[in-house]
Amino acid sequence: MGRNIDVRSKRRCPNWWNLCIAPVLALLPALLPPPLSAQSPASGPAPGAFPGPPAARPTAEPPWIPVHPERQARLAGKPVHGICFGGTPPRQVAGGAPRLAPDSPLRRTGGVIVAHCLVDDEGYVVAFQVLKAPAGTVPQAVAGALAAWRFEPARQAGRPVAVHYTVAIPLPQDPTP
Repeated sequence: MGRNIDVRSKRRCPNWWNLCIAPVLALLPALLPPPLSAQSPASGPAPGAFPGPPAARPTAEPPWIPVHPERQARLAGKPVHGICFGGTPPRQVAGGAPRLAPDSPLRRTGGVIVAHCLVDDEGYVVAFQVLKAPAGTVPQAVAGALAAWRFEPARQAGRPVAVHYTVAIPLPQDPTP
């Protein structure tokens, strides 16, 4: 990391970590409630202690929508690599935006759909999950678009592999009213 230098006088500036951050971190344990193991279950929280964070609600995973279900059987028993792996990610070589209905409000507004795809070792999208999409997005239209998408397969050690891959699907804005 570089040093903090005052460019006007060419002097070294004070270390902000030692002056500002470290004293706050030193006071932090005194402000937090004692750990749960220090309390007996019957006594409840210590008097004056802050309530803990609300219990995390399990979030439902979006459903997987098949694009090429006939290719799903080919992946049985083969490793499917995660989004971050030690190889070359897939590269899109064909495909476009979903076809929207003529009365779709998305034609006026446009937008982007973020989808988590399962791309097989031949570059086909086997299934996907919609992670983020504008209101009114029809999953069947997205599946139709992804069926036409082709990728140069991901590679690990020079060999094509199946991977999970996140893509952004543009929804172009139609200029005609």
